[in-house]
Amino acid sequence: MLSQLAWLLSDVADSHGCQWCELDVNSEGTLWVLDDIGWATSILWEALSKILVAMDLNSSGNILENDTFDISLLALGVFTQATQLPKLRYKFSGLTVFGDSLSDNGSPPGSIWYLSNHTIPADPNYYNSTARRSSNNVVWTERLAASLGVPLTDYAVGGATSDNNLVPEVISNITIPGTVQQYQQYAATVAKAPSDELFIVLAGANNVFITAQNNFNPTATHTNETQLAGESIAAIEKIVTGLINKGAKNTLLGLYLDLSRVPAVAELAEYPTFGPDVKEYLTALNTHTLTFYRDLKKTPGVSVSIGNFYDRFNTIFDNPEASGFSSGASVPCVVGTYSQPGYSLCSTDPT
Repeated sequence: MLSQLAWLLSDVADSHGCQWCELDVNSEGTLWVLDDIGWATSILWEALSKILVAMDLNSSGNILENDTFDISLLALGVFTQATQLPKLRYKFSGLTVFGDSLSDNGSPPGSIWYLSNHTIPADPNYYNSTARRSSNNVVWTERLAASLGVPLTDYAVGGATSDNNLVPEVISNITIPGTVQQYQQYAATVAKAPSDELFIVLAGANNVFITAQNNFNPTATHTNETQLAGESIAAIEKIVTGLINKGAKNTLLGLYLDLSRVPAVAELAEYPTFGPDVKEYLTALNTHTLTFYRDLKKTPGVSVSIGNFYDRFNTIFDNPEASGFSSGASVPCVVGTYSQPGYSLCSTDPT
């Protein structure tokens, strides 16, 4: 049954143009989708909305037992409206995150809201008044922690690059700790990483946002985005290697969503190189991330997962109605910029 299912999913992957999909059935008959990417399958929800199967999600024995669940809900970071992730049964004791605004939950030990003494993000319409995120609701790591039923320790900071020594970021005179610096903060306080904890590293997008803007300056040296992607993955590798050396056994990486399609990038028509630079960089970064993931799978005693945010985002962007969003969901309803006078918010409920 699993072999037939794997072939079916493989056909679905091909028909949907999935760029980074791997499907296999091991010798024990266990189905692997992007090697334990049962949490983040971007192509399965459309073809098989519900499935009853035991999935061995990783080599450390974290098993999702026989259960019926909605595949669409397992794509991390993007959820159908008015739904919650189902309670998943994994043997994790906690969730620790290193990243940027996509994962910043507005609370220490990370959080730009915390580091800026509750001044960034400035607009009160960001969620929420006590722990403000760069979002209109909780971020995906909070949803995942709740679904796993484990505590969340979030070092992610909005605006963070992969490494300040590679691409520094300063916002309102605040030096934003990159993900390498976030890990160093963690490593300085933890002698040994819990072997039953899940660690997430998702970072690197702000590297290209900063350098691509610098490329607008005709007197500046133009950044080679493909080369920058190779340097950026080195920072992620450094963090994961450090975690493993400290005893970590479970790591989740991510293939970054295509940020060249978000409104903030698409609207920069006066800078025609910006969008292509972002796409070139993220495509290269995802390729490097997948290579690192495949190499990491060979490490004995270590379980690594990867979230295919790239294909999932594009699927929703191209067909928002199928995920419960309106056809105009990709068009911003905010007019102007929140930091400038005269802007207006959405006329409908932004949540």
